[in-house]
Amino acid sequence: MSPDAALAETDLTACVAAYLNESLVRGHSRGTVEYRRVYLRQLQGWLGERGSAALEVLTPPVFAGFGEHLMRRRTSYNRPAPTPLSSTTLAAAFSVLRSFGAWLVTHELVPADPARDLRRDRRAPPPQKPILTVTEVGRLLETPDESTLGLRDRAILETLYSTGLRRAELCVLDLYDIDFCAGTVLVRQGKGGRDRVVPIGATALRSVRRYLKEARPRLLPGEGEPAVFLSSITRRRLGAKNLNRIVQVHSQKAGFGKRVTPHLLRHTCATHLLQGGAATPDVQAILGHASIAATPTYTRVTVEDVALAHARHHPRARIEIP
Repeated sequence: MSPDAALAETDLTACVAAYLNESLVRGHSRGTVEYRRVYLRQLQGWLGERGSAALEVLTPPVFAGFGEHLMRRRTSYNRPAPTPLSSTTLAAAFSVLRSFGAWLVTHELVPADPARDLRRDRRAPPPQKPILTVTEVGRLLETPDESTLGLRDRAILETLYSTGLRRAELCVLDLYDIDFCAGTVLVRQGKGGRDRVVPIGATALRSVRRYLKEARPRLLPGEGEPAVFLSSITRRRLGAKNLNRIVQVHSQKAGFGKRVTPHLLRHTCATHLLQGGAATPDVQAILGHASIAATPTYTRVTVEDVALAHARHHPRARIEIP
């Protein structure tokens, strides 16, 4: 019996597991696979509430019905009151459904692509979250004290802002990934399984060097842990949730009225680079985007920035036309 034929005789849960495993094999990050798992669990739960989560019920009308359910759904996650799912969330969910539908067809597990009739409304994109100003970044970076954890946190905040690393990318940094002579950080297996080398500024390097010399030895009872940033509880590699908490604690100390996350520092890094004159392809390389089309969504270039750039660089910007 072929593997596809064996899958056809199992349930939807087994097919979802096989699809997710294949995603990992194809080089998708664990974060990508996890959010795919989340949306497909929602699909299974929705099907279960309607009496069947079997593979044979995956038809175009059923997928279209689930899509309509998502467009009607409201959530209060990270919001003061329940609101409809954002256009970004819907786009991600529909992308997962289309990918899973195509996978089912490729493996001949369904007679027709169940995602072929998926349609989503064109609701307005959510308002962009405000980034930190240069002054606000300075305030944030001054909040850690001179304690062991303060030195660690200062190095973390400096690294996030200097490099624009994703949360998971910072957590998996090992000691040999930082080149102090070249002033670079090696990101291993970033999004899409791609490695890249990212520059890190002198100020951030000084903070990291001091943390490694003075604070990290106090957090690590022995040798054998390669991670750069360590948890004070486990004495092992810092986790993503702990990283979120560290950034949030120091943003509160800085007195910000907005929610600050590692991802917001990534946006801030990219925008400040562009505002400082960096070329978009260079910022794309730093952020690790496979396509340059993704980079503008991580930036906050104002109308004034664009107008100033046009006035400085366009050959006819200062010519009066009768």
